[in-house]
Amino acid sequence: NEFQTYSAVLKRAGLKPQQFERYRPWLAAVVVGLAYLHGGNLDSLRGADDDLMDYARAHGRPLAYLESVRDQMSLLVSGEESDHIKALKSLILGLPRSRNQESELLAGWAAGDAEGFAARLATYFRGHAEAEELLIDARNRNWLPAIEDFLARPAGGTAMITVGAAHVGGPKGLIALLCHDGYPVERVRERNAGENACGTES
Repeated sequence: NEFQTYSAVLKRAGLKPQQFERYRPWLAAVVVGLAYLHGGNLDSLRGADDDLMDYARAHGRPLAYLESVRDQMSLLVSGEESDHIKALKSLILGLPRSRNQESELLAGWAAGDAEGFAARLATYFRGHAEAEELLIDARNRNWLPAIEDFLARPAGGTAMITVGAAHVGGPKGLIALLCHDGYPVERVRERNAGENACGTES
């Protein structure tokens, strides 16, 4: 059953299932997902944001945030407990497919296919429009004024803004929102720049 699969995944990652029995379903889902995909190095798992923030601190660069920890926690605990349990069960059943999905998403992102990436992510929210609105679309809209404030700073400065990949592409993504507000958005490639992300030639 689901609990046996959940326990087996945690054990392979060097974790004790008993320590997680009282976790809320949303937190259990985060733990089991990370344990399945990164079981070999779960203790040292770091995201790109960790490296970027370390660099900024080491070089005396100021840090600002698009939302608070409280904002993020409120997203995770919102909704009905029964829906969280269903989501956890669905995640556990879908674990065998998740490694392929991770590879496909990474390949799409590395190729710069923002629209294809967004289309693939949209399949994960199919039938869950409220969750997509809460976790992705509404946050994009909420972040836009702060991002535009960064862009309005005096010339000569550079602001680097990082967001989760799910927030970038698609008709409601940050690129589309910035294009709609008249900002030139360009994808910078390693060897050749000049690809206009707003859909017109540069």
